[in-house]
Amino acid sequence: MKPIKFNLQVDGKIIRSFDELKSNFNIDDVYDLYNKRILQKWLRLQNELAMAEALDQVPTENPKIAIETILTLFGYDTREMQTEIYAHLYSQTHRKEVASSIVEKKSHYEIIAKHHKNYLFLKQALHHFKIVHNFHEVQGFDNLTAHYEDEMLTSKFIEEVQRMVKHSLHVNQNRASSSIYDRSKNDSTTSAQWTEEPMTSIEHSYSAIQATVNEIGTNYLELLRLDLITFCSEFFEENPIVIMACLMHPEIRDLIMDNSQIKPVLRELFDELEDSKTMINLLPYCKYYEGDTEGMWKYLGDPDKQYLVLYISPGQSRVGEQLNLREEYNYLQVNGQYLILNGLTFKSASDEQSIVYLEA
Repeated sequence: MKPIKFNLQVDGKIIRSFDELKSNFNIDDVYDLYNKRILQKWLRLQNELAMAEALDQVPTENPKIAIETILTLFGYDTREMQTEIYAHLYSQTHRKEVASSIVEKKSHYEIIAKHHKNYLFLKQALHHFKIVHNFHEVQGFDNLTAHYEDEMLTSKFIEEVQRMVKHSLHVNQNRASSSIYDRSKNDSTTSAQWTEEPMTSIEHSYSAIQATVNEIGTNYLELLRLDLITFCSEFFEENPIVIMACLMHPEIRDLIMDNSQIKPVLRELFDELEDSKTMINLLPYCKYYEGDTEGMWKYLGDPDKQYLVLYISPGQSRVGEQLNLREEYNYLQVNGQYLILNGLTFKSASDEQSIVYLEA
């Protein structure tokens, strides 16, 4: 009997061919179809036997590794998709958490208590996703999880975040074992030293932090609102990239920029590029350009991406957006304001003028 072909639904579209699947690839839908083995069956009916066989060999013990393997098979560079991968993992674990609460008929008290516990655990996870200059600064994984293993409130959500953090610590351990990270002789981080950081490690850390902040903003915003002062003071010096990631999330940004206690501290941060502990911990994540563009616009990024501008030199330096070059901003409009621009451009009139920025 001839097998009956069927279509897939991916990213809200009907998929009839392998090319259409690649054109409309969506990790949430594809991973779900893979887990149900519908994807493998469909690929065999499409005569994509090699891809189907490769998917059958994907290790399933660790969801993150499974997702990365699937993305690689479909031709994606997983180093550029860490934020999407973590976002998917958070989305899946949150859905499972809600579903289990309904099935188990949890009381309102239990649901609220577990929700609050998950938020606190996400805060702890943010500390462990950072790039460290000295691995001995990192608390052991057991210290992170010990507080959450004694009660019925420990949940699948926390187990999944523990798994993510454990992977992050493994990355940092590998990083710390390399001789180039012996910062014992360096008391500060200069722009020249930024290049010593391995991009894979920085990208992993930054992506994990972005996804964790997005998870807090999506599902725990009201708890963050109540905890905002403590949250910001907790991360401002030790792990300031968390605060920068918060400034890129629209709802969290509004909370921070409307707070009369937090905004003045942010405004003063880049008054001078000094070697404060905050700056030393933040600069490895930053992109930096210094030079004379002779008053012409220099494109520093992709027009389809957003950039958080942290600092430009006083004087004739300006920033703008690639698709709107008529509107430009000087240092008084930029420094301390944390502008988010689409397709970053920069111009200057001196070799000593510079810009420090982050890719959103």
